[in-house]
Amino acid sequence: MEDRAIGGTLILCISAFGLFGNVNIVVATLRKPQLRSKCGILICLMAVYDTICLLFEVGSGIRMVSRISWDRQTCFKANGAYFCVQMVSAS
Repeated sequence: MEDRAIGGTLILCISAFGLFGNVNIVVATLRKPQLRSKCGILICLMAVYDTICLLFEVGSGIRMVSRISWDRQTCFKANGAYFCVQMVSAS
């Protein structure tokens, strides 16, 4: 197996666990009133932003496994959106 395919497969597997955990955090926060404190809402927002970042990573993993390459302009737009979400998530 090629290094690129191994890396893409690892990204997809790790992202699946991350998405599962983040969705569980959001669902738990929505269902349980005791988790709707200031801290709970902030944790929920972090899970939402992390989910968006993980969806970008899933796209990268799929491109790595299927050997799809983008032109520079498309790659720049996708990475620009990803970096904006990362900055919001980090602040």
